[in-house]
Amino acid sequence: MTSELLAPEHPAAAPPAAGDLRARVHPRCVVCSASNARGLGLRVTPLADGSVRAECDCGEAFEGYPGTLHGGMVCALFDGAMANCLFEAGVVARTASISVRFRHAVRTGTPATIVARITRGRGRLHELTAALSQDGELRVEATGKFLEDRTGREP
Repeated sequence: MTSELLAPEHPAAAPPAAGDLRARVHPRCVVCSASNARGLGLRVTPLADGSVRAECDCGEAFEGYPGTLHGGMVCALFDGAMANCLFEAGVVARTASISVRFRHAVRTGTPATIVARITRGRGRLHELTAALSQDGELRVEATGKFLEDRTGREP
C-alpha cells in the first residue's frame, strides 16, 4: 500500500474541534449529550496533557442497590469519558472492549469525577485508561480499547 492511500484527504486541515466532533457523531448520546434529558449528563473538560476530566452527579435515577450507582451505569460513564478523550484527539472510534475494576461502590447523590487518557495508539487501535473518584477517593478503574473508523464514514 502506498503512502498516498494512507494520507488524509485534506492534510493541511486541522482536526475538528472536539465539541464539533462530539455534536456531529454523538448528538443524542445517553452518556454525554446535554440534549438528552434522560441521560447521565456527563460533563467533559479537556486537560492540558490531552486527557479529559468528566463530571457526573450520579443521580438516584441510575441506582442499582440502594444508595449505589448501577454498575452498568459506571461502565457507561467510562465508555463516554474515554470516547470523549478520543474526540479531543480528533479520533472517532467505537468501543472494542472495556475492563472495569470496582474497588468501592459508587454512591448515588455524590458527584463523581472521571479522568480518562489515551495510553497507546497502534494503527486503528487506541488504548485508554480511566479512573473514577468521589470525594477524592478512588472508587473504580477501567481500561478500554477502541477501534478507529477510517472508512470515510462516521459511525
